Amino acid sequence: MHRQIKNLRVESLGLKAVGSAVRTNRCSIGPHSGPYTSRSGITLFEVVLALAIFLGATAVIGQVLQNGSRAATKAQLTADAAIRCEKRMNELLSGVLPLTSVQNAPFEDDASWQWSVTVLDTSVISLLEAEVVVQHVNSRGTSDLTYRANRYIKDPQIYEDAAIIPEEEL
Repeated sequence: MHRQIKNLRVESLGLKAVGSAVRTNRCSIGPHSGPYTSRSGITLFEVVLALAIFLGATAVIGQVLQNGSRAATKAQLTADAAIRCEKRMNELLSGVLPLTSVQNAPFEDDASWQWSVTVLDTSVISLLEAEVVVQHVNSRGTSDLTYRANRYIKDPQIYEDAAIIPEEEL
């Protein structure tokens, strides 16, 4: 009954009801009216534009991930090198390793790591300078990370000489 009254009002005004839209002789009013009434989807330009934005964002995100991965690997290698370098320096200080120069000796647990020790005299009597260098050698045979630690050490030879001197000479 309600529809009949509505249709009567529309017909009395000279309008025709078509679906949910109301059409007059001059213009249409409703959900599918306007200059783009035949539009049913997106255009090729919109698809290409969306694809270009997506590919650009993917490339940027890929670079960010690659840079993050490189930084994480370098940070891990640097931390490992610092630990290995401090370990060798502590072995020198405690007397486990002799205070002699060593060049490019591999670590026992991983041959890709090498260590060197340089012991130098200083201008101060009974003082030595010890430098420990740890290097990571990659698969191509080149060093991709180097870590150094320097320390001044009292010359242990002075203590050994003092122990040998007879008490009469003191």
